[in-house]
Order: sequence, then C-alpha cells, then structure tokens
Amino acid sequence: MRILLSTAILMALAPVVAHADDAAVCGSETSAPQARINACSILIDTPDIAEAQQVFAFGNRGFGYLDYGDVERAKSDLEEAARLAPNNPALMVGLGLVAEAKGDLGGALKSFNAAITLDTALTAAYVHRGAVLDQLGDRASALADYKKAIEIDPAYADAYLGRGALHMRAGDHKKALEDFGLAIQSDPRSHEAYFNRATAYEALNDTSSAVADYNSAIYLNQSYAEAYRNRGRLWLQLGDGKIAIDDLSKAIEAAPQQPEGYRNRAAAYTRLGDYDAAAADLEKAITAGGTAYIQSWQEYLTSRNLYSGAADGVINDAVKEALAACARDPAC
Repeated sequence: MRILLSTAILMALAPVVAHADDAAVCGSETSAPQARINACSILIDTPDIAEAQQVFAFGNRGFGYLDYGDVERAKSDLEEAARLAPNNPALMVGLGLVAEAKGDLGGALKSFNAAITLDTALTAAYVHRGAVLDQLGDRASALADYKKAIEIDPAYADAYLGRGALHMRAGDHKKALEDFGLAIQSDPRSHEAYFNRATAYEALNDTSSAVADYNSAIYLNQSYAEAYRNRGRLWLQLGDGKIAIDDLSKAIEAAPQQPEGYRNRAAAYTRLGDYDAAAADLEKAITAGGTAYIQSWQEYLTSRNLYSGAADGVINDAVKEALAACARDPAC
C-alpha cells in the first residue's frame, strides 16, 4: 500500500511578461509535471531573465522534476534557486523533499526545520516534517506537526492526508478513514484523497466503499495506474476476472514499467483459465522488475519446488518453465 502526499509547493512570484502563458504553466500546481518542466525551461532559456524570475523558473522546474520522479535534476534546479534566494522557505521544503527521496531523513528534517524558521506559518513544511518524523519513529512529534498545519489552515488537505497516513501505519484504520474524509472535504478534486480513503476502506473490509472511492480517484485522474491496479485486484477478489483484466490492462498502459500490474493481471488470467497469457504476464512482470526482482522470483519458485537453478537474475528456459507451472496454480 502506498500513501500519497502532494509534493507540489509552487512559488508564486511575478510572471515573466514576455512569456506570460509559459509562466502560468510553470507556476501551476494543476499542470502535468512534464508540461511544467517544459514551460519553466522556456523561461530559464529566456535571455536577460531577471534574478527573481530565475528563482521562480528553477524552483518550479525543480518541483516539476520531483513530481516526475527525477530526483537528481530536481536537486540541481532547487539548489540553483536556493543559491539565488537562500532565504526562500519554499525552496527549503523542496530541498527537504529531495533529501527525503534520497533516503536522507536527517537532511530532510534539517531542511524542513529551516523552512519553518523562515516561515512559521508554512503549512507544507509542517506536513512534510511530520511525515519524516513519523518515518523516524517520533509519532507524537509528527502528530503535533499535522495538528499545527491544520490549526494554520483547517482546509489544507495534505495535512489530513499525512495524519491519515500516520494512522494507517499505526493500524488505526478508523481514524485514518476520518482524516481521509476530511481531506476530501477540503479538496474534493484530490484523487490522492479518494485513493487513500479506498485503502482505509479495504483495511476495514468494506469492499464496496473501496471500489466506489477507487472509481472517484480514477474519474479525477484517468491515468492513475495504482488506482486501476487496486480496483482490478478487488474485482478479482469479487470473482469478476474479465473486469479485473480490463482494469489491470489500463494500469499497465499507464505504468508499463511497474511489475505489479502484470503480476495481478497474470492472477486474473489464471482465474479465467488462460494459462498461456498468465505465464506471459509473469515473465513481463519479472522482466519489468529488474535483476533483483528476478532473483527474488527465482527464490520464490524454488520454495514452491518449481525451479532448481541459480538465483542469478537471468530469465532462462528453466525459469520460463517454472513460471508456466506457476501460472496454472491459483495459489502460486
């Protein structure tokens, strides 16, 4: 299960008059990451751009790269923006997000602390610091940060998402459900809020409500691979393999690099008796997962007495035969 928090903290500086349309996209939270990156790049390449506009463009392109998943480019852009504007709290949050993405929780905490020192009312800094504190095991301090963010802005959806995520990890699914509901009230267009509430409904064994929330998440984000994948998994549990395959195929289309979609669709094909398609999807799943994932599958197939070769991360004929046998077994 993956709990989502928005990472887009956009910096509202005056737009570049000569490129007002690009500035609008560069500084828009609703723009797709790649569109934001492209628009900000046009501003950056504009001759004689003012320093404040450089901060705007590099900063927002950095956040765009973060949302796109390119942490190194995000780090480069945000560091350049921070060099030009060292006292900008939003940039401190961005650098904290980079550190968190790289697994440097201590560095992330330092950056979020700096952001709060610069702006004690910056809700995003409290929310993201709360997430890091939760990961560090300091649940009480994390809850205090979420509470502070909500006191500053009771309609800040990310604060409820973060606190709900904390409750989910603590196993308090009812409190999580309540917070995700408050996130939806604060931002009815948040596909992450519906997705997270669906996971809480699943944890409470309320499948019909979970499906309804995945429906809403997908309606709001037509390329939401994780929502398609989870909804497909639920359809499979409910015994509707054909609808499950449709959802899982959409998940694969949206995120072909993720092995889970192929793995789940393989289970649906097995349920329907299409063992060749199931075996093909299992092979696609482990190929997408890379060497370490292949090795883990080789070890798993060995544990089921389907494979006796080395766990070397190579898909050879013996692995393919083991996958074919696995595809015929619903318990595999």
